[in-house]
Amino acid sequence: ADLNNDGVGSVLDGNKRWPDALAERLQAVRALASISVVNSGTAGNRLLNDASEPFVGPSMLSRFERDALSKPGVRWILLLSGSNDISAADMLDTQRDKVSAQQIIAGMQQLIARAHAAGVKVYGATVLPKAGVQKPFVHTPEAQAKRQELNTWIRSSGAFDAVVDFAQLIGDWRGILVSDGYRVSQSWEGLRQSCLAHLIRAAKGLAEGIEAGLARFGGAVHAELQRLSHMGTERP
Repeated sequence: ADLNNDGVGSVLDGNKRWPDALAERLQAVRALASISVVNSGTAGNRLLNDASEPFVGPSMLSRFERDALSKPGVRWILLLSGSNDISAADMLDTQRDKVSAQQIIAGMQQLIARAHAAGVKVYGATVLPKAGVQKPFVHTPEAQAKRQELNTWIRSSGAFDAVVDFAQLIGDWRGILVSDGYRVSQSWEGLRQSCLAHLIRAAKGLAEGIEAGLARFGGAVHAELQRLSHMGTERP
C-alpha cells in the first residue's frame, strides 16, 4: 500500500488514517476486539518496481513477505495499490517504469497467489482518483484510463476474496471533507472544513512569531481553539 494508507497529509501523530479508523471500529465490537490492524503502507511506494526518485522503498512484490505474510497470526490482507505505478509510467523515462494496467494486474495476481498459498485471504481495494495532484506528480487521461481498467478488473475478476470499493465511495460521497491543508484536498468541490489540529498548530505558530500584534492574535486564537478541543472530549 502507498500514501493512502501511510497517511500523507493526515494529522501529524493523530492516528487519523483510515486503517486507524478501522482498528477503532473493530475494537468497539466485542466479538471483533481481538483483531489487530497492521498498517504497512509506505508513501511513494510501488507494487512492481523499487525506488526511483520520487518513488521510494522496495517494491510491494519484494516486501510482501516481510511486511504482510510474516506478521504473527495474519489472516486477512487488504491490498490498496497501483496508484504510484500508474503515476510513475507518466513521470519516469525508463521502459521498465512505463507499466500497463495489465502488468499491475499481473503483479496483484502474484500477491494473491502467494497469500492464498499461505492460507491468507486478500481483499482488493479500488484505486482512488488523482485529480488535483501537485508537481512532480501528474494526472493524465492515459493514467485515468489505466486506473479505470485496473478498477474494473478488481471489481469483476473474482480474483480477490472480497472487494472494498473506495473509488465508488469517494465518487458518491456528498459529505464534508475535513481538510488538513494538504494540496490534493483543495480540488474538492464540495463542503470543506479545516482539521482542528491543523488550526491549533497554525495559531500556535502565530503566537510564537516575532511580530507583536500577530503574536497576541495567535495566542488568543490558540487558547480558544484549545478550549473548544477540550469541550469536544468532555462528557455531557
